[in-house]
Amino acid sequence: MRVEQDETDGHPSIIVQITLREGENVLFAVGVGRSLQAARRLVEYELQQRNFDFELAHTLHCWRKWVKGCNYYGPYADVVERSALTLKMMTYAPTGAIVAAPTASLPEDLGGTRNWDYRYTWLRDATFTLYALNVLGFTEEARAFTHWLRRLSYVDGEDLQIMYGIRGERDLTEQVLTHLSGYCDTSPVRIGNGAASQKQLDVFGEVLDCIHLYRRQGGFERYGETLDGALWAMMRTFYHTGTIPLWELSRKRMTMKGSMLRTCYYRLLASFLLMIHACAQQLIAPLSD
Repeated sequence: MRVEQDETDGHPSIIVQITLREGENVLFAVGVGRSLQAARRLVEYELQQRNFDFELAHTLHCWRKWVKGCNYYGPYADVVERSALTLKMMTYAPTGAIVAAPTASLPEDLGGTRNWDYRYTWLRDATFTLYALNVLGFTEEARAFTHWLRRLSYVDGEDLQIMYGIRGERDLTEQVLTHLSGYCDTSPVRIGNGAASQKQLDVFGEVLDCIHLYRRQGGFERYGETLDGALWAMMRTFYHTGTIPLWELSRKRMTMKGSMLRTCYYRLLASFLLMIHACAQQLIAPLSD
């Protein structure tokens, strides 16, 4: 093992050369310490206490057990399962949030400027992910995400954002890190995302559809009614004041029309009918007993 550093490169490289015979394996663990003392403690003590072989075996077992829940057996089943695993890997287990992508400032085109930070939960994107997982037989993710929605901090529907941090953070202020050159020297390097301050009405229709999906699976709680009501009120407001177009391509406000209007209308209708059905079930339940 050796460390090399090019004169023009500010970051050293660790180079390891190992010869293995058939049936042999080697484990290479990398850790980070915030100080020299922390790094020494990590190498001399903390890493020595870890059973990496067990942790790797446990990780493989959990992923294989999860993907066995897939009920798709059609063409390209292996590709479908791999795609499902990729979507699952974008979920944050402690809260149920789903990131749009696990990347920050990875450019759409080398030399371009569309280098956005996608490590946040767009309500629209998360809902589409839940659709895909649900049709494959994975339903726990919808429950976890709906509970995450419940814990979000908002005063009313108008206060609800189109995106949040994975722990429900509201402040996603966009910053440019001028001291970094970016991937393949493609700058600017951004963290945070200014789209958090936008209002895109179709997003909230998708949220209603997420609640609809959860209720179809048997989940119905009082907070769902509260969120529904807040979204209804917010949509009435922004129907008149305007909204930002899809996908943040324009920062200008526009009147609500076309796909946004259709999305909200159908989601609101589904939400309304499902609320009636759920309330009827609650009324009938005592009679059936």
